[in-house]
Amino acid sequence: MNLSLDTDRYAERQLRLLGELVRTVRDGLREAGVTDDQQCYEATGNLAFAIAAIVDGSRIMALDNATFLPFLPFANERNGSELTAAEGGSWLRVRVQQRRRSLRRHLHGHGVNGKPASRTRRNRAAPCVRSPSVATDRSP
Repeated sequence: MNLSLDTDRYAERQLRLLGELVRTVRDGLREAGVTDDQQCYEATGNLAFAIAAIVDGSRIMALDNATFLPFLPFANERNGSELTAAEGGSWLRVRVQQRRRSLRRHLHGHGVNGKPASRTRRNRAAPCVRSPSVATDRSP
């Protein structure tokens, strides 16, 4: 098995994984009966952040009385022996935070760099969390 460090390639794959994670959580909440958009948005963000923190190794975990950390590489092809990773591992939880802050600014009428957001369909509140480009976070 061959492991290569490529931060750019890793970041692309990590963002795609986060999009799938957010979509899956959101869809699961909808199937479970969460119909209020704000509740769905908050719950999706909370769950996505919690899962990302586990994957990133930000939560202390133990097995057989020893601490362990997960390490997330990506296979470059199905059943391949080539893996891509980033030095220091995953930073999914950081992406969750960034995306949620960005969406929150748009939802509250503040665009990027303090300029008012235009009221286009793209930055209106969507049912729950709509896509990987608006992934979520639980910021302080």
